[in-house]
Amino acid sequence: MYHGYRIQHENFIWEARTEDGVIEAFAKLWGTDKLLVSFDGMNFTLPSGTTLPQTQPWPHIDQSPLREGMQCVQGILNFAPNGPQDGGLLVMKGSTKLMPEFFKTHSGTIGRETWGPSDWFGFHESEVKWFEERGCEIHKVTAEAGDLILWDSRTMHFNCVPSTQNVRAVVYACYTPASFATADILQQKGELFDQRIGTTHWPHDNLFTETSDEHRPEEEGGLTKRLNKEPIETDLVLKLAGKIPY
Repeated sequence: MYHGYRIQHENFIWEARTEDGVIEAFAKLWGTDKLLVSFDGMNFTLPSGTTLPQTQPWPHIDQSPLREGMQCVQGILNFAPNGPQDGGLLVMKGSTKLMPEFFKTHSGTIGRETWGPSDWFGFHESEVKWFEERGCEIHKVTAEAGDLILWDSRTMHFNCVPSTQNVRAVVYACYTPASFATADILQQKGELFDQRIGTTHWPHDNLFTETSDEHRPEEEGGLTKRLNKEPIETDLVLKLAGKIPY
C-alpha cells in the first residue's frame, strides 16, 4: 500500500477518481451526484519471485458503532485481474447486519483503544469467532480489470498478501454526499488539497493527514516534494476535493 510521496494527488489518481462509471456508481448509491472523494492511496504489488509470508490478519471496520446508519462506503478501483490467490480484500459476509447486536452484547468494546483513528475498530480473534458462530464467513473478493468494488464501512474486512506472481494494482476511493461535511471540514479539505496532502478513507470527516515520506527520490538524484504530474484542476476535481461548492 502506498500513502507516501503525496501519491494521493498524482494526476493518474485523480483521473481514476473522475471516471464517469465510478462517480455514477456512487451517485446511484447515495442518490446524489454532489459528492466528495477521499484523499486515499493505492496498492501496487509486483511479482516478488518468492513466496511472501502471510501477514497477520487485522479484521476491522472503518465506522464507529456510535454513528447511526450507513455513513461511509469504501471503494476499490481494480486495474488488474484479481483471483482467489492473488491477495487483496477479504470481507466477513453477513457481518454488517450483526454489528448492532455485537456492540450491544459487547458493550465493553466501545471506546476500546486501537491503533487507528476514531472510526477504526479492530476485532480480537474471539470476536471474529462470534460472527462465524452466527453464520458469517470470510470471503475473498475477486475482480477483473476495470471492476469497481464497494463495501459498507461497517463490514468486517482486511487484506491478505498474494500467493501468486500476479500484479495487483488498485486505487482506493470513497465518495460521500458533500452535504455530510461541515463548513469547517470543507475548508480544511480544500486546504489539504492545495497542499497535496492525503488523508483517510473518509471523504467528509476524519481528515487525519498523511505526511510521512513527503520527499521522493528523483531520477537525476536528490529529493523533491513535487508530484510526478500535478492533477488538472477541473471544476469536477475541485468540487470532489471540497475546494469549490456545487
